[in-house]
Amino acid sequence: MNIGIFIKSNNNKLTGGGYSYENKLVELIDKYKFNDCVNIYFIIDKNSLANKFQKKCIGIDYHKIYNSYWTIKKRIIRRIFSLDIFNKIGINNFAITEYDNYYKNEINKILLNNDINTIYFITPGSEDYGVPYISTHWDLGHVSMYAFPEVTANNKFENRERYHRVNLRKSLAIITESKKSIDELIRYENINPERIWEMPMFPSNVVELKIDNRLINDVLNNYNLIKDRFFFYPAQFWAHKNHYTLIVAFSEFLKDKNNADFKLILSGSDAGGNLSYIKDVVSNLGLNNRVIFTGFVDDISIYAFYKSAAALIMPTLLGPTNMPLLEAYYIGCPVICSDLEGHREILENNALYFNPLSWQEILKKMKTILVESERYKYNEQSHEKFNNTMKLLDNILYEIQKVRRLFK
Repeated sequence: MNIGIFIKSNNNKLTGGGYSYENKLVELIDKYKFNDCVNIYFIIDKNSLANKFQKKCIGIDYHKIYNSYWTIKKRIIRRIFSLDIFNKIGINNFAITEYDNYYKNEINKILLNNDINTIYFITPGSEDYGVPYISTHWDLGHVSMYAFPEVTANNKFENRERYHRVNLRKSLAIITESKKSIDELIRYENINPERIWEMPMFPSNVVELKIDNRLINDVLNNYNLIKDRFFFYPAQFWAHKNHYTLIVAFSEFLKDKNNADFKLILSGSDAGGNLSYIKDVVSNLGLNNRVIFTGFVDDISIYAFYKSAAALIMPTLLGPTNMPLLEAYYIGCPVICSDLEGHREILENNALYFNPLSWQEILKKMKTILVESERYKYNEQSHEKFNNTMKLLDNILYEIQKVRRLFK
C-alpha cells in the first residue's frame, strides 16, 4: 500500500494544537520504519517546502496548477461574476465552481503517476482526490457541545455537516484519538465502528525541550511571576474555551488573603474573536494586575509556564481530548480540567476534574491542588501507551491494507 501524506505548506503556529499535532506526527512518521507492506510518501509543495524528510517526497507545483486554469479570460470572468449584482440574483460563478474539479483532477493525475493508491490525511479536513483515503477525526463540536458562534455562525454549522456527512463518510478508514470520539462518531454520524481506529492523543515536542533554570527564570521575570504562585491556561480566545467562568472563579480565589499574590496566565491568539470581551470581564472585576494576557508565545515560554505553574487549568467545553493536558502532565505540572469523558480517558486519576460551567467547582479544585499537587505529578508507568504511537499506527495501517488490497 503506497500511502501519500499531504504536508501543509501554510501550517501556522498561530493555529495552536493543530500545528503542534501535525508537526509532531510528521516527525514520528518520518523516523519510523513501517511494515514492509506500507510505503509512506510525503506530498509537499515543491515551491515552498524544502525536502527535509528522510522518507521519499512527491512535489506538487500548486502555483502551476492554479495558473494553468486561471487564464486571463477566466480571471476576467471571475472578476465580473464576483460583483454583488450576480450574487443577489443567484447566478453562480461557473469558472470558480469548475476550478475545484479541475484542481482535484490535476492532483489525481500526480498521485496516480506516482503510484499513490491511498491518502492519509493526518489532520482533519480530508478531500476526495479520486483515491481512497484515511481520515483523521478529532471532534463533532458543532453537535456535541453548545451552539457557540465558532461552530454555527456564517455557515460554519452547514459546512461542518457537509464535511462529516460526505467527506468523512467516504473515508476508507477513520483514525481518531479516543474511545469517546469513536462513540460520538457512532452516535451522531452512525458510522460503522469497524471503519474507526483509535490512536491516542500524544503531547507535542514542547515536552522534549531541555530548558535550564536560567531560561525558565528569565521567562518568569519577564512576566513578573513567582514559581508555584500562578495558574496557566493556553488557549485561543474562542467562546467554548470558557475563559469567562475561569476568571470568575479566579476572582473568588483571590479573596483569600493567602492567595492574594497569585496570577492567571492566559496565552493564545484571538482566533475566536472573544479576547476583547474577556479583557472587559477582567477589567470589570478589577483583575488587570492579576490576569496576564501574553498573546502567542514560543515553546520556551510554554515550557517555563508548565514547569513553574501551580497547575494547568483548562475549563474548555470541547473535547473529547486536548493536547495541553498531556503536555502539562509530562512536564510535571498538575492538571485541573473540565470533567469530560475524553479527559478522564487520557489522564485517568492523574488530574482534578470539575464541571466547567460551575465557577464554584473550579474554585474548589484550585484550592485543592495547592495542597495535593504531588498526587498529580507525572507517573511514567501510567502513560506508557503514549510512547508507542508509531507502533500502534503501524498496526492500524497494516490492518487497513488488508481491505485496501481487495481493489485496484
